[in-house]
Amino acid sequence: MSLISIWGFIDSNFFSAAVTLATGLVALIIYKRKQSDDKKDAASIILLELQNAERQLKRIRENMNKRILEEDNYLMQTESWSKYKYLFVRDFDRDEWDTISDYYHRCHLVDSAITHQSSFFQKNEEQLRINIQKNVAKCIEELIQEKDETRREEILKEASEFQDEIIKNSELTFYSPQKPINDVKQYLESWNADITNTAIGVKLKRLAKYK
Repeated sequence: MSLISIWGFIDSNFFSAAVTLATGLVALIIYKRKQSDDKKDAASIILLELQNAERQLKRIRENMNKRILEEDNYLMQTESWSKYKYLFVRDFDRDEWDTISDYYHRCHLVDSAITHQSSFFQKNEEQLRINIQKNVAKCIEELIQEKDETRREEILKEASEFQDEIIKNSELTFYSPQKPINDVKQYLESWNADITNTAIGVKLKRLAKYK
């Protein structure tokens, strides 16, 4: 084939169409591969979030028997289901989809109750500092007015003992609301927390290529 013939072929509509088709196929393959990688990564992230929530839930259930709600025992500090769920519309049926959504929703409710409970710990600590400051201010006022050295030493001793006692027994004056604890107890009822041991977990592990 002469150069003129080759050039004529390259310059033809058929060749241009073939190049366009090939370019489109390559772009499609790259897109599909990226989509597959995105789904794999999303499945891994969601699986890790659910597994972490399951571990934390065990601690919360144990503490519920003592009516204790730890302020740092959050179930899900990051939430990725709302961001990536569109990737799994063909992987989960409606019941499975709703189960995952409900799981994340319950985790959010529990974490909100823990945040509410934690706010009271901060308020109690603030009130403790206020009480100590009031005692220090009272001590300083009495020292200024008192001239007797023996009595001044007694005032300092009394102030120091007061501060030691209020810190040592601070839990006696702390206010701990029961509503967050009651709310969490209600959220935990009828909740199958071991979601990763169900068919949903099996699918997520498969999608994440989990070994």
